[in-house]
Amino acid sequence: MFSAAAVVALTMLATAADLFHNPNGWRILDRVTLPNHGDWNFATRHPDAIPSGGISFPLLNESQGYTVYMLANDNKDLTGKTITAIVQVDAESGTTFVGNSPCADRTATVGLEFQDTSAGGNDSNDYWWSTYRPSLVSLMNGGTLVASLADRANWTNQDGRPATDTTEDWKQWNGEIVHMSPYDGFTKAMKNVKEVSLSFGDGCYYACGVAVSGTGTASFDLLGFSVAP
Repeated sequence: MFSAAAVVALTMLATAADLFHNPNGWRILDRVTLPNHGDWNFATRHPDAIPSGGISFPLLNESQGYTVYMLANDNKDLTGKTITAIVQVDAESGTTFVGNSPCADRTATVGLEFQDTSAGGNDSNDYWWSTYRPSLVSLMNGGTLVASLADRANWTNQDGRPATDTTEDWKQWNGEIVHMSPYDGFTKAMKNVKEVSLSFGDGCYYACGVAVSGTGTASFDLLGFSVAP
């Protein structure tokens, strides 16, 4: 656990220009089952302020749904910058978490993500995930997510292609042809960021959602966030 003094120090990582220190600056996107329908849909909520610094939200139980994103709006050129998030999962020892996918490895994970679209048409080059994704269990004593956009090897797009890939005219996950290479797509996306987020997934998917499995409760805390320099 972080001390109150450490939390204050970590929260100071972000400057006024780096946004995101109030609950209304973030929104939580959950995948939930519609009442009386059994169909999946998305619901939005906001985190709560932590008195000692940072923000927090409760993770859903698997019977309620799965948290997919912790999103914040941004409209900046992030070329070459480094995104840092200090996070912690608060839960009793022995609490288990699960990802929402048919994958054999349903270990619940979290990682950094950014995108240059928030609505309308898009392709796989519009969404980029950091390849560093620790498990939620490993963050129960706190941890730091760091991803430099200067190192393309740290990032993969929605189709799972690395930002170092210079292939043009390739077929993405839905069968459509993308003419721009992932390399050029990453360059374009960095210059036109619309949202920066933490995404929740498992061993196979970056954003399938996570939840508490079985009994117990847990919360996810964002104690510091910066985009620098």
